[in-house]
Amino acid sequence: MTVVSAHPPHRLAELLYRHRRAVGLSQRELARRCGMSERAVRDLERGTTARPRRRTLLALADALHLADEDRSAFVAPERAAPAAVVVVERPGELVGRSRELAALADLVMGGRHRIVTVTGPGGIGKSRLAAELVDDLRRRGLDVRTLDLSAIDDPALVCDLIAETFDAGGESSVSGVERVVAELRGRRAVLVLDGFERLLPAATEVAALARRCPRLSVVLTSQRPARLTGERLLRLGPLPVPAAVELFVRRAAAVVPGFRLTPAVEPVLAAICRRLDNLPLAVELAAAQLRLLAPAELAGRLDQPLRLLAGGAVDAPPRHRSLRATIEASLTGATDDGRTLFAWLAVAPAGVGLDDLEAIAAIARMPPDRLLDALTDLVDAGLVQVRERRGHSTFVLLDAMRELAVERLAGRGDADAVHRAAAVRFLHRLATAEAPNVRAALAWLRANEPGLVDRDVAESLYRYYELRGRLTEGRREMVALADAGAPAAGWALLRAAQLSQLAGHTDDAELQATQAQRRLDPDDHQAQATAWLLAGRLAAERGDLTMSAERTTLALRAGRAAGDHTLVGRALNNLAAAAVTGGDLRAALPLLQESLAVKERAGADEVDLGRTMMNIGELLLGIGDGHGAAAYARRAAELLERGEHPRLRAMALSALALAQLAAGELAAASRSASAAGDLLEHFGDDHALHGAIQARSSLVQHATGDLAAAATTLRTGLTAMVGGHTRDEIAPVIEAHAALRAPADRIAAARLIGLARAVRDNSEVNQPSGLWPPGHTLAECRRGIGAADLEGHLAYGAARYPLGVATAAALLLQGR
Repeated sequence: MTVVSAHPPHRLAELLYRHRRAVGLSQRELARRCGMSERAVRDLERGTTARPRRRTLLALADALHLADEDRSAFVAPERAAPAAVVVVERPGELVGRSRELAALADLVMGGRHRIVTVTGPGGIGKSRLAAELVDDLRRRGLDVRTLDLSAIDDPALVCDLIAETFDAGGESSVSGVERVVAELRGRRAVLVLDGFERLLPAATEVAALARRCPRLSVVLTSQRPARLTGERLLRLGPLPVPAAVELFVRRAAAVVPGFRLTPAVEPVLAAICRRLDNLPLAVELAAAQLRLLAPAELAGRLDQPLRLLAGGAVDAPPRHRSLRATIEASLTGATDDGRTLFAWLAVAPAGVGLDDLEAIAAIARMPPDRLLDALTDLVDAGLVQVRERRGHSTFVLLDAMRELAVERLAGRGDADAVHRAAAVRFLHRLATAEAPNVRAALAWLRANEPGLVDRDVAESLYRYYELRGRLTEGRREMVALADAGAPAAGWALLRAAQLSQLAGHTDDAELQATQAQRRLDPDDHQAQATAWLLAGRLAAERGDLTMSAERTTLALRAGRAAGDHTLVGRALNNLAAAAVTGGDLRAALPLLQESLAVKERAGADEVDLGRTMMNIGELLLGIGDGHGAAAYARRAAELLERGEHPRLRAMALSALALAQLAAGELAAASRSASAAGDLLEHFGDDHALHGAIQARSSLVQHATGDLAAAATTLRTGLTAMVGGHTRDEIAPVIEAHAALRAPADRIAAARLIGLARAVRDNSEVNQPSGLWPPGHTLAECRRGIGAADLEGHLAYGAARYPLGVATAAALLLQGR
């Protein structure tokens, strides 16, 4: 820092000298042009003439060819000079920013944009990019001057500091703008101002400088745009993962000599970088921790990055010595509303849309106009990221910033009100809520206000988890809510039991169902009907079809007593399912048709209707009505798409594929199976249903001639189905493969049927007939290889069962 005197020479004297020198005139030549004596000009430049007449000043301005702002400044009254000057240059090192550097250099060299601002959050690498730009431009022969403004607090100093960088500093009463303009005039130069975000009030003077110096380009680095006319923004985002890893390795090698990237350590470093959102400063600070921690240890300790990522270089600016200091420095420049909103955003780990934010802010009593201003402030500062999801903007805090937001919210008096507002908002629009936001809302409710979880909320949560196939998480959350004392504890446990049943955890489902019934009101017919429906399904899974029918009949009665036609339809649907499991497909069809009619009269939603239509389609497939099966499956897929239930829609599409396969429409079957496969990413941990889709797809692969792919897909599918709620399809799928294999290899077909028999003999659930019952296949095999040999091959297939049904089926399919 250089401190200058408060007693500068006269302003006019300095301006006259600088403007005369800029146009290349001697004192004598200037005097001749304006009709003055050479001595008069000399006295003015020496400051011995205190107050020249205005017409003298105007004559001098004409002779110097001053116009507009230069002319006005020349004849303006004297004004005070600055108190201090700070000029710092800092070398940089660039990793992963070659594209941004090229774009920035092109903007400056092209001269199309006189003011270019490099923006981004703290620690993103703005200063490093600017330093590399300076080196690049100087190599091209440009006059480049730089200023590090990170230690400056007074915007009034900025232009005087700029003058100092252009050798127009020192003791002076002339404004910095005037001195620089007089110094540069038509000279080509580039000015880089680093760390401008805290000095934004000086932006108008910087704009004036660029306007009055037509060959000057100004580059600002700032967390916020300067919002100047003609300003061009270059926004920096996080590094790509490979570049972040490269930066990590470079910094790590500086603190751990010999450290290098190896195939073993690369995935760990990539995980570390992703966990830090690929923020360059965070990556550098993390790499420094290798002095103490191995990479794997470091990766395991990044759940609270602000606590770990400190201890940067002591000669770095204070804001770059720790990740916390960087974020807090950014927050210092935010408005009061901006800092408030920053803390509030802690309640949305996955980010939040504007509608949600407005709803939360309304409850927390921040008016909409102030909310938008605060949000703009945070986005401009890079503290909040804007990401597009499903055609809407989502406002997200990076992980480290959210850690600080959580701390700040915990210390605020409105913390409970904001948490409550967010929980209510997210739980009442679960269909579009992000999973981390739902988890955060439930965690707060359990710990603070479980009373808000009524039956409607519990039911919405069940639908939310069931729809997404997040069965394990759902049952855990529902049980936790019940344990926390939620008013809807019985209903929550009942729904937890249903999720357990879908996940294949029958024992857990039985226990949770028993606990639920103790808490349910005996006179609540709707709850009792739902409980009996579950009890019926659990009995069927144990193979007790009599008990299943009895309990489902009780559910039917309770549904009718409650006047809930949708429940009645579900009970009829389940009675039909029990009949199918028992092998009585003809008895099941009228029950399913009645179920569909009841649901339609009740105005059931698309998912309920689509589920029953899909069941009818699969039943028709089993009794040989391929045309009817295709029609119902196609209609089910359409309804389930409208109801946004991708898992059941995938099942409907796979049923359609089987119907088309039975009709010999191989191309159509392949398209339907492929469409079903495209939905597998939505299955969550519903592995049994996922496996069923794959097992069915293997049939289409087999039929189209790709036996190797069919065997691989079949093994994967059956592995997932074993022990799950679709395990009753295992034998039918194997028998369908036998039917497809028989024309080419009757021995393999017979052995597959033998394996299917072993599955049936060892299964705790009934295995109903499928697409191609084994009778016809056995007859074809008997004709081809003889009755005696057939029995031997059946026995061979059954003997492979101990290998595991998935492995055995894949091997036998390939004739091994």
